[in-house]
Amino acid sequence: MKESREDETVVILKVKTHLAYIPEEILRLRPQLPATKDTPFPITLTTPGLTIRDVRFAMLIDEMFRNEYLKTGRGLDPTQPSSLDYPSAQHMASNIFRQGFCRCCGLPHPLHQCSKRKHYPPAGNCSVCGGNHWVIDCSVLRKKKGKKASVQ
Repeated sequence: MKESREDETVVILKVKTHLAYIPEEILRLRPQLPATKDTPFPITLTTPGLTIRDVRFAMLIDEMFRNEYLKTGRGLDPTQPSSLDYPSAQHMASNIFRQGFCRCCGLPHPLHQCSKRKHYPPAGNCSVCGGNHWVIDCSVLRKKKGKKASVQ
């Protein structure tokens, strides 16, 4: 998509792959969670998101912009991070596994649907009562929620 304004041209690039396999390199970076060893990651799992190909495409567009516009003085804001300043694979993997993946086993389902959570307590204590259970299993929290529901 290309938008023109009086004194500048803005190019907006949106890329998303609807279904892709998670590369083995990323699977190896899966965080060590309580039930990780007991729940191998299915090799055939597909998820929506960005692929390495999408990232390479964006990097090529960035490089082309820098070569064609910044070097000739036609580009704006040369202080933007360069292609070499992209986050590390470990940082991107931690973001991938933080959103939409279970905090108990690291598979792509919410914690309340995890069949392993009853057998694997969290690494830390409950933030509500200090007990050795997942927050969603906290009886104190359930009682608090029950009182709020009955008051409303």
